Amino acid sequence: MPSSTFYPATGSDDGHWFVSGTFSGQLYNNSSDVVFGNYPSGKIHAFCRFSIDIPAGATIISAIPHFVSIDSHSVAFDVNVSFVDADNPSAPTSASTANAMALTDVINWQNSTAWVSETTYDGPDVATLLQAVIDRSGYVSGSHVILIVAENASASNGYRRSYALEGSTAKEISLEVSWEEAESSIPAGTIPWSGLAPHVSRAEAPTGTITWSGLAPHVSRAEAPTGTITWAGLAPFKPVVYQRIVGRWSLPVYQRIVGRWSLPVYQRIVGRWSLPVYQRIVGRWLVPGISRRIVGKWSLPGTISRRIVGKWSLPGMVSRRIVGRWSLLESTPVSRRIIGHWSLPSLTPSVAATTWSWSLGDDYDLDGLTLTGDRDSFAWTVELTLADEATYLACAPGQRLLITLAGQAMALILESRTREVACGTVSYTATGRTLSCLLDTPYSDTVIRTWARTTARAAAEALCAAVKLDLAWEVCDWTIPAGRLTASAETPISILSRLAAACGAVVQPTLVGGVRVIYRYPVGVNELADVTPAVSLDFDRTVETLSEEFQGQPGYDAVTVVDDRAETTAYLSVTTDDSRNAGRTTFPPGEPCYIRVYHETDYTVAVTSGTAERVVQDETESLSAMVTFDGADTTDLEALVASVDDVIWFGTDGGEAVPNGGASIILAGGAVFGVALITYTTRYDVWRYTPAALGETFAAAIRVEAEDIVSDDTDIGGMRLTVSRGDGLVLAPDELSAALACSPAPATQAGRNYLDEYGQSSLSVDVKSWPEGNETWSLPGDVVEVADTDRGETWRGTATAVSLELTVDDTGARLLTETTTVERPMP
Repeated sequence: MPSSTFYPATGSDDGHWFVSGTFSGQLYNNSSDVVFGNYPSGKIHAFCRFSIDIPAGATIISAIPHFVSIDSHSVAFDVNVSFVDADNPSAPTSASTANAMALTDVINWQNSTAWVSETTYDGPDVATLLQAVIDRSGYVSGSHVILIVAENASASNGYRRSYALEGSTAKEISLEVSWEEAESSIPAGTIPWSGLAPHVSRAEAPTGTITWSGLAPHVSRAEAPTGTITWAGLAPFKPVVYQRIVGRWSLPVYQRIVGRWSLPVYQRIVGRWSLPVYQRIVGRWLVPGISRRIVGKWSLPGTISRRIVGKWSLPGMVSRRIVGRWSLLESTPVSRRIIGHWSLPSLTPSVAATTWSWSLGDDYDLDGLTLTGDRDSFAWTVELTLADEATYLACAPGQRLLITLAGQAMALILESRTREVACGTVSYTATGRTLSCLLDTPYSDTVIRTWARTTARAAAEALCAAVKLDLAWEVCDWTIPAGRLTASAETPISILSRLAAACGAVVQPTLVGGVRVIYRYPVGVNELADVTPAVSLDFDRTVETLSEEFQGQPGYDAVTVVDDRAETTAYLSVTTDDSRNAGRTTFPPGEPCYIRVYHETDYTVAVTSGTAERVVQDETESLSAMVTFDGADTTDLEALVASVDDVIWFGTDGGEAVPNGGASIILAGGAVFGVALITYTTRYDVWRYTPAALGETFAAAIRVEAEDIVSDDTDIGGMRLTVSRGDGLVLAPDELSAALACSPAPATQAGRNYLDEYGQSSLSVDVKSWPEGNETWSLPGDVVEVADTDRGETWRGTATAVSLELTVDDTGARLLTETTTVERPMP
C-alpha cells in the first residue's frame, strides 16, 4: 500500500488568521508558529498547504495531520478540520481571501489533552475529507491541497501553537497519507487480429483471435468490455497508461512498475517485464546489419526479458542489470566497461521529448535553450538558439518572454541577439536574463537615501515594489534603527544584497518573475539528514553523469560576528541632572549628586570613590528646538531623540521628521531649505552618585562606558557575539562584519551560514540528469538527495548552481537535461 508524508513547501504555505478580537481580519503567514483555537486576543483559524503526489482515482485509506507543539498548554479546544474544496488552490494571502475559500465537509476535533512543548500530536483522520478533493474532476497528481483548522467552540484560552515552517524545517505541520490505487476489472472478451498478438503494438498484424478472462493481456488500467476489434496495419488500440501506476500487473507486465508510460514502452519505465520494444533510438550502432547513424522509430528484433533501467531500443536480449564488462548473447558483443545509463549497444540513451511553449506563439520556433544560474547570482542568464530569421526578428532586445518547459514557466527579458553567417549557414541566437535584472542598471536608477526606522523586510519589499517585482522573504526579519540603512548613488540590488548578507542570506531570482531572499544554507549542514529533500536524483532512473571536485575548508566551528556600531556610533551621553541638583556643581561630603545618562546601547558606570546607583530608568522629558535645514534632510538636536512629537514649519513645508539615531532627526520627504520648530521627547537614566568622605575638598570622577555585547533584540547600539557549533574550539581568526544586523537574530544566522560554508571540506558534485515529466527542477539552496546505485550509497547536499539545456534532435523532438551542482559535505 503506497504511503507518503507531505509538508508545506514555503513559509507562505502555512499560517493563521484572526476571525474576531483585536486583530480580526489579520493574516500571518511568516511567523514561526501556527495557532488555532480561542486565543486570548481573538479566535483563530489556521491553514497549511501541501503538494500531494497521489494519483487521481486513488482511494484514501488514512490521512493524519501531525503537529509539533511549540509550547505547553492544557486548556481544552474544540475546532473543525476540513480541506479547501478547489483544484490546486493557492495559499491565502489575506484574511478576506481565507474567509472566502470554499470548504469540504468538516470533522470536529475536540481535545482536552495537555500539549507539551516539543512533542508531536496527531490530528483526526481526515481521509474522507481528502478523498473529496482527490475525487474532484480537476484534480491531478502533484496538485496542492489546503488543510483548514477552524475555531469552533473552544474554552476560553483553549488554543494550541505548533511549529510553522519558519520556526523549524524539521517540525512543521505534516500530512501522512496512505492510499490504494484503483483497479479496473475487465470482463472476458474476444479480439480477432492478424498474426502477432495485439499487445505488441506498433507492429503489422495478420488476422487472429485472442481470448482472455479477467485483466486483458494487452491493456492495463483500462475498461475493455467484451467485443470484437478489427484493424489494418498498425494496431489501433495502442495500450496507453497516462497515470502513475504502482502495483503488479497481468500480461504483458509481470512485476512491479513505477513511472509514467504508454505501453508497450513510450516513456521512461523502471521494473521487470517482457515486451518487444519499438522505441526511438539516436546514435551510431555497431550491430549486425546496422552500421550507420540511424534516427527514428525502429522495430528491431528482440525482447527485453529482465530488469532494465532507462529507455531502450535493442537488437538483442538484455538478460540482467549489469555494471562492468559483459556480452549480450552471441550476436551483440560488448567488451568495454560502461557505467551509468545507456542504450545498448550504443552509449546514447533515448529520453522522452519535453513539452514547451512560449509567449511568441506557435509561428516562431526554438532550436535550443540554455539557462544558467548559481546561488550568488541575483539574475540568471538564458541563451536561446532561434530556428529562423522570422524568430530572430521577433526576439528584439527589450522584449519580455514567458517560456514554459515541461509545465514550468520562466520569465525573462531579452537583452541582445546575434546573427552569424559561417560557410553559407546562418545561425541566430538571443540572450536574456530573469526579471530580477530590473533591480540593476540600466533598468533602475541609483538610490540616494537615508532610511528612517524600518525593518529589513519592509525595506527590501519597497525596493522590489519600485520595479514591480514580487519578493519572497524567506529569512528572519529584524528592526533597523533610523539612520542605519543609507545609500549613496547605489543600485537597488546592491542595497538588497547588503540586507541579505546581514543575516547570511543571498538574493536569487524566482523563475516566474520575482526575487527571493534565502539563507546561503537554508538547511544547516548538520541538519540535512532531518529534512525531506526537495529533489531526489536516482542513477537507476534519471542520472546520466556525475563528476566530483574537492573543496578544502579550514574547519572553523566558531566565529565572532560584529556589528560595526559596537564601539563607534552608538549614542551615549552624560550630563548632570540640574533639576535634581538644584543647579549646583559642588556638593558637601556625603551629599549625593545626580547625573543623566542618555543612551542607545548597554553601558557600565564606574566611580573613583563612593557609590553610584541607578534610581530611575528610561525617564522622559519633552524638549523643543528651532532648527534650520540648509538643503539637507538631517539635523542634530541637543539630546537623544526618542520620538518626534510635533513639527511646525515657518515658510517652506518640509513634511514629517522622524528620529535618525542619537540626537539626529531626518525628514521623511528628503532635503529642503527651511526652518522648523521641533518638539521631541528625550529619554535617559538617572543615577545617584554619593562620594566617600575624603576631606573638606576633593575631586571625584565618574566614567560611563558602552558595552560591546548586546544581549537582546531591542538594543540598537551594535554588538559583538560569538556563534559556535559543536565544541566551538576552532575560532575563525577574522571577525565577520554584519554591518546591518543590528540584533542577535540576524547576526546569529550570519554566523551560522558562515560556519556551514567554512566549517568542513566538501565535494562539489555536478550531476547531469533528465527531468521526467513535470518533475521539480533543482534550485540553488535546495536539499538534493542522490541515490548512487553503482556505489551502493545515498547522500545529500545543498544545490549551489543549476544549468538547464533544451536541445532539438533531427526529428524536431525537444530533449531537456539538467546539470545540478551539489555541495556534498565531507565528514
